[in-house]
Amino acid sequence: MSDPSRRLAWIVPAIVGAAFVLHVVGDARYGFFQDELYFIACGKHLAWGYVDQPPLVALVSLLGAPFHYALVPVRILPSLAAALAAWIAARIARELGGGLFAQAFAALGVALIPAYLVYGSWLTTTSWEPLTWTATIYLVLRIVRGGDPRLWLLVGLIAGFGFNAKYTIVFLLAALVAGLLCTPERRVLASPWAACGLALLCVLAAPNVVWQAAHGFPFLDVIHAQQMRKHVLFGVDVDFVDVWKNGLAFLLEQIVFMHPLLAPVWLAGLAVLARRASRAFLIAYLLLVFVAVVELAKGYYIMGVYASLVGAGSVALERLTVSWQRTLAVVLVALPIFLLMPLILPVLPLRGFIGYSRILHIANPADSRVVLIQPGYADELGWIAATRVVAAAYDRLPPAQRARTAIFADVYAYASALDLYGPYYGLPAPISAHNSFYIWGTRGYDGSQMIAVGATDYPLLMRYFHKVRQVAAFDDPYRHVIEGTLPIFLVSEPVMPLSDLWPRLRYYGP
Repeated sequence: MSDPSRRLAWIVPAIVGAAFVLHVVGDARYGFFQDELYFIACGKHLAWGYVDQPPLVALVSLLGAPFHYALVPVRILPSLAAALAAWIAARIARELGGGLFAQAFAALGVALIPAYLVYGSWLTTTSWEPLTWTATIYLVLRIVRGGDPRLWLLVGLIAGFGFNAKYTIVFLLAALVAGLLCTPERRVLASPWAACGLALLCVLAAPNVVWQAAHGFPFLDVIHAQQMRKHVLFGVDVDFVDVWKNGLAFLLEQIVFMHPLLAPVWLAGLAVLARRASRAFLIAYLLLVFVAVVELAKGYYIMGVYASLVGAGSVALERLTVSWQRTLAVVLVALPIFLLMPLILPVLPLRGFIGYSRILHIANPADSRVVLIQPGYADELGWIAATRVVAAAYDRLPPAQRARTAIFADVYAYASALDLYGPYYGLPAPISAHNSFYIWGTRGYDGSQMIAVGATDYPLLMRYFHKVRQVAAFDDPYRHVIEGTLPIFLVSEPVMPLSDLWPRLRYYGP
């Protein structure tokens, strides 16, 4: 009689494939998230680094260039990365002795983690964390359990890739090393292959580190500004500058973002890793949480670690349950996500999502200008409409004035939108003093006249320009969950040339 595990071996690949397809369906809806617009702009200025990020995501954005920056080509690799993270989680379950159910549950659980669903549908620096962190932990797990020490080379390669996507993988590596040093498994660090892996990581990270050093490490300014900034939704603070308050919010977000009903599984995963591999993994997780809390991190900053914990915890779930309990576990994890899927992934057309929101009573049925409850979706809408409003203000200028009139945006989001969509409406390339746009400079404009988009820099406009007049406004009810009316000013008669003003307008931060 054939082995049932062999006959059903297709289940894990099927779950991974379905996860990828689900992401692709969501990829094609609505529009670009503000950060995606920025990464596309960065991709047009390829460099070894940027003010607020390493180079990888900007490079990946160029996949959309041959397709006129259609949504799916830009987002296809993050979707694939999200699916692969589920597959590696299943491999972790297998490495720790899990059978078919443990492997399949690990893949399904990771595929349905809300934060992974969201970030797997966008091109962002965070999109790569579930894959790179999970792959790194899996390889270290194999080494600790007696695997080929040459796997350290693969650790260095994956960590180098992860570093060029987002710097946070350094914290994972540091936590893993610290955890190993605190346990008998420190012996694996003595291997010459570990040193070779570290050398490979350094080689892959060096170009970006050199770029940051040459520009005065602007990323540190971004981090400091982000720590001091509070985000508000519906008038409620969702971030805190107080360590204790932010720490409590951070811990609660670990449960919410990672699926509340999966919390017992990934908590069990810590115990499984400590017992079947090394306490180093438990120590590493606790160190990551401690550093994140102390540094006022956002809730998603260590989200990459949870796929491996779900993979390990699935082994405990398999061992402690019988058939009907396993079925119940699958239903409890999958059913809420599928019911709430339209809130997590844009699987519905916009009208369908509005109808869904009304069914859930999270939109006012008497208001034809439905305010989207989901801030991520709200931030995917309105960019083209805003560009048209700016273009109309620009077109109203006398032809002789247009050639010397710069389009200045206060934040990179609108600067990036104007950069992508502006040419279709006859707009010149925009300028901005926010993050990498600051480095790209004034494009030769003297500042004698500018159309200034956004109110963030209004006090600076009043300080540095003798004439400031509002000429238009953009309002989109779909965006009200994240912002109100966007003012558009015509400014002229600067107190000094724009090249001299530029450093005073600079802002490095979120």
